Amino acid sequence: MDANEPIRQEYAHAQAKKKQKLKSENEVCPLCKRSLHFTAHVIVADAREPGEPQLFYFSLEDAPKHMQNQLKRNNSDIYEFLSNDGVESLMGLVNEESEEAEERAEEVWNYIDNKCNNENKFQPGIHRSIQYSFTLASV
Repeated sequence: MDANEPIRQEYAHAQAKKKQKLKSENEVCPLCKRSLHFTAHVIVADAREPGEPQLFYFSLEDAPKHMQNQLKRNNSDIYEFLSNDGVESLMGLVNEESEEAEERAEEVWNYIDNKCNNENKFQPGIHRSIQYSFTLASV
């Protein structure tokens, strides 16, 4: 056995994993040909408190699936004056005609609210890809 054989095997294994990851990231729905993976990012202006709004930036890949689907369906990338006041106040992030609309609205609001934390504070000067903009307002 060659002394470099374990290194070659490890390299081949790493290459196979990388190829598999790329393949899974590029999967598309056979019906609509859209990507099955949602990797969009959002910048959120949190204006719920008086004073200067706070800015947050985060990935939406862990957002509720129904929210991801709504974002894909909607023709908008800017959602202004979002508030925690029912389905209508989420401006299209929840399907208002769904039987579970109220529960989904609460789930979306909790998701956004939990993501607006110190870990996700926006830091200028770092190159970022932003697909959506949310502005949170108080009721």
